[in-house]
Amino acid sequence: MDTLKEIIKVRYRIVAILLALVITISVVMAFYILLPKKKPVIGIIKIHGYLITEYSKDIYLKAIRYAEENDTIAGVVVRVYSPGGIASTVEHIYHSLKRLKRVKPVVVCIEGLAASGGYYVSLAGEYIIAEPTSFIGNIGVIAIMPPLIIPSELLVETGPYKYTGFEVHTFCLTVKDALGNFLRAINESRGDRLKISLLNLSQGMLYIGSKALELGLIDKLGSLPDAISLVANLTRIKEYEVVDITERIREELLRDLGYNLWLNKTKLTIGLLNKITMLENSLYYLSPLFINSSNFISTVWT
Repeated sequence: MDTLKEIIKVRYRIVAILLALVITISVVMAFYILLPKKKPVIGIIKIHGYLITEYSKDIYLKAIRYAEENDTIAGVVVRVYSPGGIASTVEHIYHSLKRLKRVKPVVVCIEGLAASGGYYVSLAGEYIIAEPTSFIGNIGVIAIMPPLIIPSELLVETGPYKYTGFEVHTFCLTVKDALGNFLRAINESRGDRLKISLLNLSQGMLYIGSKALELGLIDKLGSLPDAISLVANLTRIKEYEVVDITERIREELLRDLGYNLWLNKTKLTIGLLNKITMLENSLYYLSPLFINSSNFISTVWT
């Protein structure tokens, strides 16, 4: 009899424990269900100004990498207002945005200017939206010819191009190769949407937004809210937060020479570009409209 009572007590204890567990789990689940869910994020990356320093390149690459690795960011809008810059910097940013596009939707919003390298960077987006009065295009490359060396006994070279690295003809071909990279990026990005030949584009014309739309350089006239809505549609999210990723690197941007020159509305000079790159024969996807120089005799334009 005592044994039976003990068995019943044990069973009651087990039932009580199980009931307590069920109640606890139910309370915890109800608590989490009632908690406000964290909304997905649409990230904003602003690419503004001259892209002329290693520092600016690293800053933008950091922002792009953050967007790629952060799981809460569902898609990205890239706000572009830039005349371009050093070819290698522009290409780095372009390829980084393309990598981001493989994992998350990327929509570009041109806000006033996407000239030369500014447009090159924009080509990484799935879609390009531009404000109606934006200036877009100026496809091409500029470069400064290697210096001409007057023979002298003070300088001894083991080969005729040891000092300059190029002869005039091959240097011009190098510039043409860089233009080819630009045109291939346009062809890859715009494809059948393009309504103008690459040959005509390579003439370097700037187009206002409505004309750029007609030529297929962009997909739509609009502004930032339109770009955000498009990313939301591509990601199929209805409720979301918009976060400016570049605010995370704002202090770093303010230390960048190119960004500050742009903020202060300062045109570049050939001498400054040479000083920044430490090379007198660098290639630039840069609009010449923003270079202040009275002597372009030794500059190659394509």
